Amino acid sequence: MLRKSSLVIVLFALFAFAHADNIVDEIIARVNDWIITRADLQRGTQATQEELRQRFPGEWQSRWNEAQKKRAARSN
Repeated sequence: MLRKSSLVIVLFALFAFAHADNIVDEIIARVNDWIITRADLQRGTQATQEELRQRFPGEWQSRWNEAQKKRAARSN
């Protein structure tokens, strides 16, 4: 799970750097010197869901839901 979390953080960072010219966007997090915007989060979420669809075509939705439950439990 740590590896998957690291992958998501790296994806967010890459999206943030690739779209640094997007001035009007809501900042939702700061990680060290990185800024993560709502658009970055949405792109990262879509990319992660797409990866799950490709890797687990028949059960990607249940795996996504399980990951969301675990993430919510960690944040509480």
